[in-house]
Amino acid sequence: MKKFFLATVAIVIAAPALAADLGARPITKAPVMGAPGYSWSGCYIGVQGGWGSMRSKNSFSNSGLPPFTPEGNTDGDGGIFGGHLGCNWQSSQWVFGLEGDGEWSGIKGDDGNVGGDTNELSARWLASFRGRLGMAFGNSLLYATGGVAFMGARSSVLDPGEGESLRKTLTGWTVGAGWEYGFAPNFSARVEYRFTSFGTEDFRFPVNGYTERHNDIDIHAVRVGLTYRFGGPMFARY
Repeated sequence: MKKFFLATVAIVIAAPALAADLGARPITKAPVMGAPGYSWSGCYIGVQGGWGSMRSKNSFSNSGLPPFTPEGNTDGDGGIFGGHLGCNWQSSQWVFGLEGDGEWSGIKGDDGNVGGDTNELSARWLASFRGRLGMAFGNSLLYATGGVAFMGARSSVLDPGEGESLRKTLTGWTVGAGWEYGFAPNFSARVEYRFTSFGTEDFRFPVNGYTERHNDIDIHAVRVGLTYRFGGPMFARY
């Protein structure tokens, strides 16, 4: 018992010296978690508008069969306005997406009465379903887009006493690129250019008795848009 008591006293006396030799241990704070980065993942809805120009090469046939006689080009432009919706998935800097849009269109033009008749071509509405592939730099997104396009076309003869119109839904393709900027957790603004082609389409006018052929119907358009994204930066990121 006496030996145990002496050993305990020795340990108590030696403890301060040992602590002094070891020195004070630095206090380490727990690491602070960084703020989450901007995420483009999520589904969204928005509005858009802009300006487009359209061109086609006109020709006609009285029988509706070749050969077709060349006429002037149908050149025109006009405003567009509509909406878009889609979903994005982000992996690292890469952003993959699917998007659809639909727009009222005021794009129209005529051939200036070349060939003896004034023929007008109008794009009454436009729509598309596209894929998107982009690279994000924080809340800035550069992207390319492309897919299938649709157009509500109207071809018209404008001459007095011969006025006649035909409407068709045309199918084509579209490609483009844009820049989108997230200025708030759930809101972003964009500017986008797209080229859209609808190929060649024939319109057979029953009253006038001839076929108007619009060759190489192409549209160049610039759009600006405002988008609301569901989920914002807290949406799950891959």
